[in-house]
Amino acid sequence: IKSYVNKNLMLGASYNFNFKPWVFEPFKKAKLNSKYLRLIKDFNINPVPKTLSINSRINRNYNSQQSRNLIEGLLAQPVLKQRRFMFDWDYTVGFDLTKSLQFNFTANTNHIYDSFGRNEDLEIFDKVFDFGRKNHYHQTLNGTYKIPLDKIPFLNFVTADYGYSADFDWQSASKSPIFENGVQVATIEDRVGNMIQNSNTHRLNANFDFGRFYNNIGLKKLLLKGARKSVKGNHKLKNGASFGDKFMKATYDVLTSLKRAKVSYSQTNGMLMQGYKPSVGFLGRNSYNGQLAPTLGFVFGSQTDILNTAIENNWLVSRQKSDEYFNQNYGRTEVTKVNYNLSVKPLKTLTIDFTGNSIKTSALTSQIDVIDTGNGLIQNPEIQTFETGNYSSSHFMLWTMFTNNNTLFDR
Repeated sequence: IKSYVNKNLMLGASYNFNFKPWVFEPFKKAKLNSKYLRLIKDFNINPVPKTLSINSRINRNYNSQQSRNLIEGLLAQPVLKQRRFMFDWDYTVGFDLTKSLQFNFTANTNHIYDSFGRNEDLEIFDKVFDFGRKNHYHQTLNGTYKIPLDKIPFLNFVTADYGYSADFDWQSASKSPIFENGVQVATIEDRVGNMIQNSNTHRLNANFDFGRFYNNIGLKKLLLKGARKSVKGNHKLKNGASFGDKFMKATYDVLTSLKRAKVSYSQTNGMLMQGYKPSVGFLGRNSYNGQLAPTLGFVFGSQTDILNTAIENNWLVSRQKSDEYFNQNYGRTEVTKVNYNLSVKPLKTLTIDFTGNSIKTSALTSQIDVIDTGNGLIQNPEIQTFETGNYSSSHFMLWTMFTNNNTLFDR
């Protein structure tokens, strides 16, 4: 090695701010003493963000290397140079809109400086605040809501929460030039286009405390009314209890053997589109052909089909009929999961847990070919569509474990 140079530059800045909450509770001092009006009395809203965070990073690497000639008199070896000039920044805004509803939004943008001229000799401190072009963008919206069932007297045995998350991702294609007969005619981005995809996830979790439920409906008073003198405070029978008291106590224990239950449900949906021409801007959208692309719903996880919208508004890379054939992919996915757990205690010394789940997945991929007919019309014949799926579920086999094999197979 005749010469070797490796330089790195890392700069960063961060800003964080916590806002003072401004909670508006219009009915807090109202004379709404009924337990059925608790939902109204506890109404609150906080229109001020909770947190704001902004971060930026400059990460540059410059490397040059020249090999030494082992034979004198030969031309000097060329200097090989490699540059990786990156700039990233992100911001996060958090909201506690109410005491039960919280959400936050995060956006990340990655830039790359790769517009080097053929004779341009830049090192890491040159054009340090020229961030280059956007290379990747990702945003995430997360929200959680505690469903106020505990504020409704006859439903206070249930605690439940709902969550929603939405992701949007934009990936730039390469800017590398395409040459024909020594002349640059296009870039890879012109021929291939960018890629966008989104996803959303719905989550619902519920917990059931059946001990509280039995108290709400007065089951204990109903079944043990005549046996109160024979039942201790801990629900145990006293010595010398009558047969009737023992029978009613056993009935109560059987009917209340289900103690707890937990159910969770989630559904994740996603969409992917290749050959996308517009760039990316605020909230993932950018002005293109006089309007913002893509749709607002798409960047926040909506699964409404936008393929026809993209074709009608010229968002997708097209080809002439005389061009060589190429295709892009348009895909959709869906995953649904259900999990449940039951805790049953039929006897004091026996606890049985039942756990189960089901999972359903599906994926659809279309190969699309967008053709410019020359008269301003864009055609989109779907070449092929592939759809796959899978389903799995747990089963309770107690009822069939002693069944004749042939009969079970026929079922």
